[in-house]
Amino acid sequence: MKRYFKRNDADSIYGTGLFFVEYDGEIATRQVEMYGERWLSSREGYHPGHGPGLTDRPLAENLATGVFGPEYEIPAEEFEGVWQQTG
Repeated sequence: MKRYFKRNDADSIYGTGLFFVEYDGEIATRQVEMYGERWLSSREGYHPGHGPGLTDRPLAENLATGVFGPEYEIPAEEFEGVWQQTG
């Protein structure tokens, strides 16, 4: 079963931004991050020479540690809308 999550407090070298991730079971399958005007995506070919970037933590670990919880779960349509913007 696919589940989708969003955090608006993701930290990176680019600052604080938005983080969207799709899980299929325990495995992250797609991910999008936005820091100001900079979009990062796990879309194949989005980062030439680096391949797609995905969180390597299983969903159960992120749920157990509070990284994700019910308040961060979003509908598939919201994730798809963001995913399409990076295409």
